Amino acid sequence: LEEARAIQQSLLPLTLPSDERFQVAVSYQPLEEVGGDWYFAQVVSDGQIALQVADVSGHGLSAAFIGSMTKLAMTASEHSRPDQLLSDINRHLAPQIPEGRFVTMGGSLYNPATGRVQWARAGHPPALVLARANNNKNGAVRQLRGEGFAVGFVENSSYLLVEDTLAPGDALLMFTDGISEAQNRSRETFGIERLSAALIKTSAQASAPEMLRAILDDFNAFRQDRLLKDDLTLVLLKRTA
Repeated sequence: LEEARAIQQSLLPLTLPSDERFQVAVSYQPLEEVGGDWYFAQVVSDGQIALQVADVSGHGLSAAFIGSMTKLAMTASEHSRPDQLLSDINRHLAPQIPEGRFVTMGGSLYNPATGRVQWARAGHPPALVLARANNNKNGAVRQLRGEGFAVGFVENSSYLLVEDTLAPGDALLMFTDGISEAQNRSRETFGIERLSAALIKTSAQASAPEMLRAILDDFNAFRQDRLLKDDLTLVLLKRTA
């Protein structure tokens, strides 16, 4: 398990991209020593920022192993546009994943020069865009959806690309269902609506890491110390200029 954890950690980015125009923050909490969640962030050749988050069905070593396969399939693709990247990953992985196992995944491509976000998902929860609404401190959250089967179901699956634009102060939140499906002691789920409300409550002046901490504070207060039953990953990008 120690060796598996070291291998899994080596597949995650050592540093997160950032400059004066944007910030990226991540919260990654595997349920066990090794987990089925996986994320990545990198600057691609044209200066855009590629972000991915994935959730392998199941937990433990087998899920971590398939997560590693997902990372390798991603590096084998020549595409950075999210829909094309997911198609390549699925094409590589679908023949290899054991029957009954699958990977949900979301990918985005952010252009820091224009604020454009491209997003596609493979059976994954939608991404959330926080729009500060012309400096209205309440703002609003809209969902980026898109369609496509989880990786591993259909070898030639295709994925729908959707686009949005971040204005300065806006943020993009990608996450796994470990947070949205977590329950409190009354067996209520946190859900996407509560997650959206927690995102809206963050301060307009907060940095990306501060925004994530505030969201997790709301989440931890909601679950009332009930034990997590799934890996939990959040990736947040804030446009600062």
